[in-house]
Amino acid sequence: MQVAVLMAMALFFPVGMYDAILDRYMTDRGASNVLIGISFLLYGIPFALLATYGGRLADRHGAFRVATIAVVAVVPLTAVYGVLTVPIVIALLFAVEGAVQALGVPATQSLVASAAPHGRSSAAQGLAGAMNMLGATLSAFAAPAVYGRWGAEGAFGGAALLVGLAGLAAASLRRSAAAVATP
Repeated sequence: MQVAVLMAMALFFPVGMYDAILDRYMTDRGASNVLIGISFLLYGIPFALLATYGGRLADRHGAFRVATIAVVAVVPLTAVYGVLTVPIVIALLFAVEGAVQALGVPATQSLVASAAPHGRSSAAQGLAGAMNMLGATLSAFAAPAVYGRWGAEGAFGGAALLVGLAGLAAASLRRSAAAVATP
């Protein structure tokens, strides 16, 4: 269960940070309020369009594989925001990241459901959701201070680091569990 929850949590670290600093970050780069709102839409719309496909990918190719690809892709996508200065480019990157997240989140939900003990799938999804919110809340809490002290590079680089570390921890736990299970 820890592997599944860590993979799910990894994808939510950037979400909390965006909620906390996206407006300031985009305003600092000269974006209008309209473009900031459009940026949120560009991030969210792919979820409506691609989440079902993401679930099919997880079913077809393996939930851990799809979740891992999403986590690996989200690391550089998150980090690169720190060096971007053109608001429209940032908004377009939000659409790309939204698509990656839309494909990865269903895979993490599948991991959680598969790892749950029989009859406890709903409780497991609740645990994963709570941990996602905890991760997002921690990054939302830290992001304004990090952004104020170290700028966009520090804030987005730090969030990317959290995503990567959670993904690496999940992969390590998975390998350890597989090694123990192998006679």
